Amino acid sequence: MDLNKTGKYLKKLREENNLTQSDIASKLGVSVQAVSKWETGKSFPDVGLLERISELYNVKVEYLLNGKLTETIGYYNKKTKMKSIFIITLVIVFSIFTLFFLTAFNKFKIYELNSGDVAKGYFVSTTDYNVFDLKLSNTENIDRVMLYYKVGEQGYLIIKGGLSVLNIMGEYKYGNEIDMIKNHLNDLYVRIYYNDSYEDIKINTELIHVNNSLINIKHQSDYSNYKDHEIIINNIDDMKKDLVSKGFVLKDGLYVKERVDGEVIVDIDKDSIEFKSDNCYASTLFNQDLIKLVVNGKEYLHKPLDSMAEYEDCLLLVDFEFSSLKSDYLEVYMNRKQKGF
Repeated sequence: MDLNKTGKYLKKLREENNLTQSDIASKLGVSVQAVSKWETGKSFPDVGLLERISELYNVKVEYLLNGKLTETIGYYNKKTKMKSIFIITLVIVFSIFTLFFLTAFNKFKIYELNSGDVAKGYFVSTTDYNVFDLKLSNTENIDRVMLYYKVGEQGYLIIKGGLSVLNIMGEYKYGNEIDMIKNHLNDLYVRIYYNDSYEDIKINTELIHVNNSLINIKHQSDYSNYKDHEIIINNIDDMKKDLVSKGFVLKDGLYVKERVDGEVIVDIDKDSIEFKSDNCYASTLFNQDLIKLVVNGKEYLHKPLDSMAEYEDCLLLVDFEFSSLKSDYLEVYMNRKQKGF
């Protein structure tokens, strides 16, 4: 979607209807600043407003997404013989219907997303562009979220991060987030992380609008092999497989990865991570933000936001990898804690 193109189209529609930005804001229940951002290409209207905007301007939702009207086909002038007009008209009508059936019918869909009172949103699917927009009703104390789908009992990651990751816009490409959402609409889940716990929410989908087709040409994706999709780590077995995929090797009960600047050691039984090199030693636990460092024989205890001038070089060697491992295996630690291990 070209936001600048869409913005210019929205502005053109408003001016053609002799309306001001204030008029549009009032009719849609939004701010004038929001309307201005739409028309200047700085943002796009919320999915829930698309149908109201299309009704206001008397255009199809597809036109709003594409930022243009479909060109109409002209006819011969009045001097053309009636027989020629009739034949050409039939050809044109047949061609338009055939083209529409092949390229347009059943290619624009709007799904409503909901999970009771926990989350609501929309998924707009077209041949050119797609919008997934899910909003949580209560965002207090939420640390991060993860969108995933299930095949049987196995979960597969789509995207994770802050709340903003639940708003996805983009083209359809094999293997990307939109592709996974489209092919697993009935198997979507959101995992909501709090300070020391998380909960999984099933996302229910309902098709509320579709331009039905007599011919449905459907993209076929081969999902027989899921090795390219990141597995969600829920238990120790998942964690062990993932560590091996990250380059760790099992040695004497520990998972060790050799780096050019040292080695990283994961002790699953002790929930600990270590880094060892000639001039730097660091260790931490999965459930702690503290990092113990030893630099040139001197010990340090690093906490987030601490000054790190004396041990900065050592910390930079481990900070990213420690944080990444903690993030990836947080579920394992939580499950072990809940089960009393």
